[in-house]
Amino acid sequence: MFASVARKDTPGCTLDVRRGGKILAQRSYGMANLETPQPNGLDTVFEAGSVSKQLTGALAARLIERGTLSFDDSIRRWLPELPALYQPVMLGMLLHHTSGIRDWGVLADLTGWPRGSRAYSMEDAIALIAQQKAFNFPPGTEFLYSNSNYLLMARIIERAAGQPFAEFAAAELFTPLGMTQTRWRSDFRPVVPRRAQAYSPDANGAWQLDMPFEDVVGPGGLLTTVGDLQRWNAALDEPRRGWVALMTEPGRLTDGTRVPYGLGIELGPVAGRDAFSHAGSTAGYRAWLGRFPADHLWIALLCNSGSINTEELGPQLASLFLPAATPKQNATAQVATATGVPADVPGAYRNLATDTMVKIVEAESGLRIGSSRFLIISPDDFAAEDGRRARVSRDSGGHVSALVVTRSGNAPIWLEPTRTSNPDAAELAQLAGCYRSHDTDGEHCLVFADGALRWRSPRGTSQPLQPTIADTFSAPESGWTLRIRRDAKGAGAGFSASIGRARQIPFERQQATVR
Repeated sequence: MFASVARKDTPGCTLDVRRGGKILAQRSYGMANLETPQPNGLDTVFEAGSVSKQLTGALAARLIERGTLSFDDSIRRWLPELPALYQPVMLGMLLHHTSGIRDWGVLADLTGWPRGSRAYSMEDAIALIAQQKAFNFPPGTEFLYSNSNYLLMARIIERAAGQPFAEFAAAELFTPLGMTQTRWRSDFRPVVPRRAQAYSPDANGAWQLDMPFEDVVGPGGLLTTVGDLQRWNAALDEPRRGWVALMTEPGRLTDGTRVPYGLGIELGPVAGRDAFSHAGSTAGYRAWLGRFPADHLWIALLCNSGSINTEELGPQLASLFLPAATPKQNATAQVATATGVPADVPGAYRNLATDTMVKIVEAESGLRIGSSRFLIISPDDFAAEDGRRARVSRDSGGHVSALVVTRSGNAPIWLEPTRTSNPDAAELAQLAGCYRSHDTDGEHCLVFADGALRWRSPRGTSQPLQPTIADTFSAPESGWTLRIRRDAKGAGAGFSASIGRARQIPFERQQATVR
């Protein structure tokens, strides 16, 4: 499983597997520092990425248990500097990722200075969040992971506790639990003994440093070892701790739908077994932490290689120490193979939330929606193995008006039928110009040259745009989708930019041409 990093010329991983506190496996692979060189070991300090959210969630839970904070507090009670737009957002929405607040990290992309290109502070990130004029969705109506939630929560915890976030965490958690090698990266400059440097491969496959030189903590920024994470797992395995129960209680949408996310903990099954888990990724660091209560199994995995996918590797590792999963009956068992897929269902669709194009094609016994396979239940009803359902909505004339994908523990996704687009040079040329948004800083330009359109950032970097559906373009290098709004003459009047964690950011045209 770790063959790709079990070498002396690559970064790697360290893992610790225990059952009921007893060590089952401890392994280290690859190098902590390729320049020294120094191998990874059990005492190597890594950054835990979004596994850090568990510790932020725990600090919030302790303050909630004491009555200092409440799930129902408006975030503006503690962060009055945020504009009135944020008044409906409650602390529970931050902790359960139902706030609708755009992810500050992807917003930073639009400033021209993405994470890793400058040293962001907490104040920088909060200012960017405060600059937003809209949410991804009305607060409380959907689950959508956003690092902004736990960043704001860290600042709220600091104010509620009346002391710096790192000091409060040390006094409340790290010192009492014996997590002596754990700290927050509140300042990226101090020397950390035995810290692994993080690396990612460049375009040619050569390793290069990929470190998080920023002072943002809460959603990430936890420096720790696998041994300290196992001390943390042991603390969460103690049922008498009231704040632990708060952490593992699922959130809810405003309509009562239960969200499979606690306080920094994913509550879904892993390898077919009930689990509390979370993956992490910051710069070139990767992590995975899992706890299986019924099996008394704890797993901590920390890596300094950006080429490692711990979201896949963590569950694979867990499966080695768990009983084989029992196949469960699901909706796909109802497949009626004698029924064919209606001819008007396959085609191109627009995701109404993100403007991305979704291709739906007929596949064996059903449909392939994007990369997922849905088997046919009835002519207008399809089911995936993970429990999602896709139902065709038709208008009074019987034509397909939408494909609605329902998800357990979340709001449905609406897909609208549309057509692919291949604009000619004249149509592309009409879009050339510079655009600005009140939600981010800097001027963005669409540049038409050599028969193609490119998107130039405020920093001067550019990337190609590819047409997908009507007046919509994808930016394959970054993952953004741009939907153009034209004026009466057909010229570009503005566009909205969307990506997974930040939707529909509006831009308005500033000038007609660009060179």
